[in-house]
Amino acid sequence: MAFFSSKDLPNVRPVADFNFAATKVLDNRINFSRGSEATYTDEMGVVRYASHNVPRFDHDPTTGECLGLLIEESRTNDVAHSDLGNAVWVIDGGAVKTVNTTDTKAPDGSFTALKLASQATSTSYSQIYDTFNKSSGGVQSLWAKKGTHNVIGIYDFSGGAGIRGWFDVNTGEHRCEGGSKVAAGVQSNGNDTNHTNMIEYPNGWYRCIYYEAANMTYAHFRMVDFDSDSEASSASNTIYLWGAQAEVNKTFATSFIPSLSATMPATNSTREEDRAVVKGEKFKKIFDTGFNSLSALVDYDNIDTVASGTSNGVFHLWGEALGYDNRITISSDNDTANTAIRTRAFGGGGGIFANNDALSASNQAATQKFAFSWSVPDYSNTSSRRWAFSFSGEDVDVVSNSTGTSVPQLTRLGLGINPTRLDEHGGKTHFKRVAIYNKVLSDEELKGLSAI
Repeated sequence: MAFFSSKDLPNVRPVADFNFAATKVLDNRINFSRGSEATYTDEMGVVRYASHNVPRFDHDPTTGECLGLLIEESRTNDVAHSDLGNAVWVIDGGAVKTVNTTDTKAPDGSFTALKLASQATSTSYSQIYDTFNKSSGGVQSLWAKKGTHNVIGIYDFSGGAGIRGWFDVNTGEHRCEGGSKVAAGVQSNGNDTNHTNMIEYPNGWYRCIYYEAANMTYAHFRMVDFDSDSEASSASNTIYLWGAQAEVNKTFATSFIPSLSATMPATNSTREEDRAVVKGEKFKKIFDTGFNSLSALVDYDNIDTVASGTSNGVFHLWGEALGYDNRITISSDNDTANTAIRTRAFGGGGGIFANNDALSASNQAATQKFAFSWSVPDYSNTSSRRWAFSFSGEDVDVVSNSTGTSVPQLTRLGLGINPTRLDEHGGKTHFKRVAIYNKVLSDEELKGLSAI
């Protein structure tokens, strides 16, 4: 635990303070766009729908805590129809379905959930399925709620072999094939680099998430025993299902994407990327265009993304030059331990600081809040520069110097955005707060700022 006093905090106000989690308001200096509808969770734990170009302030579904501004990369739901009551879904094993059941509200507050029931006479299993025929792995997910039965399995029968994830919607326990049982909110790892997770929602619902590295051939949602292909006392068992989703060739799940296609894979179910950018005169009023003195606090959460082993943009300054020759960028890193960030700094194509992929914190959670100072009083004097970071109140790390002498021609700031000239992913990031200072903060101030 970091200890600090008020004297360790900056004695000047930031020139911009985007406190998204506290205000749930988008500052008018930020240009936000998204070319599609998208979903988020409100403070009551209900899944809501945001229209085109409307920012999403997401919440923890159980505590109601605001997680901040949600920024996600573009994704497609390859499930033909996310409504499991639609005719594209095949009923098998003696199952009976009740569409748009009024027994319970769905996670979005509507009466659109499917009630899946066993046949009156006992059978070995009851399931609903459709076909992907995809040659890569990905993430399958859906919401499930206990009726008289409490275990749902997500299966992909590839070549006759079932790759499985089991989810107990009574206790929140889950496991994948080859893995051990764990509680909701904790990832379970198994064989073939597959894993499971569960997220608890109000009114007895859980979002059940299953990732597999192998081919995604089928989507099977089956009432089963834990660790078994069959039901115990299966006659007249019931379970509630909603919001089926498949994100092919991806390593983490994103927000729910409604799909209304008539065939598998879906053809009209893409959520466009979120873009939050400060540019033009609003950019100039925040940043000194000489880029001599700059400090910032970034409080965010992309642990789900980082854990997938990808690199994702967090805080990016860049300009108009082709080749991405002018930039100051901070990204999550795809290191094995997931405890580092990646920094890049170029002016006119020349490296101002060394490319660094190993600025590290003590653990993964600590990487999710950092404060940095950028000091280049004279670009022609390479010995005078310093770029320093503190993660969550920890001691300062300094980026190594380089030889570039050109002032970077920067015109915009992107939060979680990755310009196409940079080979990184958009990821999934909740921004709680971003504060920018037009002065160089001391190391103690960085530690104090990142600790609060």
